[in-house]
Amino acid sequence: MSRTDDTGALRLGLGAVLALTLWRVVMLHFDRTELYVDESQYWFWGQNLDFGYYSKPPMIAWVIRAVTDLAGSSSPFWVRLPAPLFHAGTALILMAVAGRLYGARIAAWAGPVWLLLPMVTLGSALFSTDTVMLFFYALALWCWLGLQRRGAARGALALALGISIGLGVLSKYAMIYFVLGAGLAALLVPAARIRGRDAALAGLTALLVVSPNIWWNLQTGGTTLHHTMDNAAWGRTGGDLHPLAMAKFLLAQAAVFGPILLVAYLMRLLRLPRGLQLPDESILLWLSAPILGLMLGQALISRANANWGVAAYVGASLLVTAFLWSRARRWLYFSQGLHLAVALALPLVLLFPADLRRADGGRQYLARYLNRAEVSEHLAELARAEGLDTIVTQGRELAADLHYTLRDSDLRLYALPRAGFPASYYEQEFAVPPHFDRPVLFASIDVKPDCAAKIVMAEAKTDGVFTGHTVYATRLTPSCLQSLRDSAETTP
Repeated sequence: MSRTDDTGALRLGLGAVLALTLWRVVMLHFDRTELYVDESQYWFWGQNLDFGYYSKPPMIAWVIRAVTDLAGSSSPFWVRLPAPLFHAGTALILMAVAGRLYGARIAAWAGPVWLLLPMVTLGSALFSTDTVMLFFYALALWCWLGLQRRGAARGALALALGISIGLGVLSKYAMIYFVLGAGLAALLVPAARIRGRDAALAGLTALLVVSPNIWWNLQTGGTTLHHTMDNAAWGRTGGDLHPLAMAKFLLAQAAVFGPILLVAYLMRLLRLPRGLQLPDESILLWLSAPILGLMLGQALISRANANWGVAAYVGASLLVTAFLWSRARRWLYFSQGLHLAVALALPLVLLFPADLRRADGGRQYLARYLNRAEVSEHLAELARAEGLDTIVTQGRELAADLHYTLRDSDLRLYALPRAGFPASYYEQEFAVPPHFDRPVLFASIDVKPDCAAKIVMAEAKTDGVFTGHTVYATRLTPSCLQSLRDSAETTP
């Protein structure tokens, strides 16, 4: 291929990345879904800046706070805007990695392949910790490959590698998979090794970057680590194995990575006895296969959500792109066409989410992203009508949106704490104080206290996130609230 052809291919790849990102940003402005409970929670964390939070490290909260402060708005558009931009950044980094490994033609495909992955299409409409972590994962990969070449500026690259790993860990602890994969590659593949002093500098730098979160965890009794371990559900399955859950996790990866790409990746693994195309491809293998193997094992012994293995697809997407380009180009075209249809359709669907219902006219498909604000605003109206200035909630679903939707309200918001480890950030940091000395509006789902002085509202919801449930708003006296608090703190 001539240099002119290389330049033209790269321009097309960059143009595709720019066009798709622009489409997502523009359509995000017209998105009619409300923030999901996690997104509202991340926004609220950003209003209370810290080095760590209940269930995640702090990076996503810091990012949201920075963007919303710069924009002067906390609307869903600004909360979610970093998502498509981070994915675009990841695509550009992967183009640089592919150019180093395979040349310009594969580099031109690598960016669009990444941006059209189903998980990236969804992750560009909803902001999650995965999105930020994957950006730093790709950046760490680029730095690692640069250090393998032992060229100039090794010190700067080692620092950049350490910073990338550290910021990735501050985004999501799954960034540790990079260290695992790189370590395995260095152990088993000579070409993947870097100088000891570079590895030491990168490791010390990463530790320094992560140290504030380590300190925060020590100060809070390992809050985030405790939640992570609890989420994995280790030790709660009685030692039983779950082969069906493992099979479901593997099938779910077709919706995460794409069916054609997943099959191609598995085929690439089966061809390993015939060797890798390039020595440097080994790092892509070791940054992907062990992660999926661990998650399959996790699903077998306990449970694994479909997105828990997304870090594997940074390396896997490059491996598969090169594999299909060289051996099954038509399948690469078909896969991209399929993914492009999904990428164009999803933002259009989000323009009218309330109208998408099951065939029998029942529950909305996107109910979890609808009618949260309506419930929060109604609860605020009821509290004021009762002459109350405090709302106490039971459960994260209500608490998350109340703090977001009523962010400019003068109402005080608390959560009812439970026994043992707090069930949410709201219980951990904003639990109703003991012996609270004034009546409150108590908001709950499907539960009303027997000691309530008055049932202000009992509304069975037929639309939105609480479809099929009853939202209760009850007036509680201080003694009733204290009774509930005491009961919740002593009942497992």
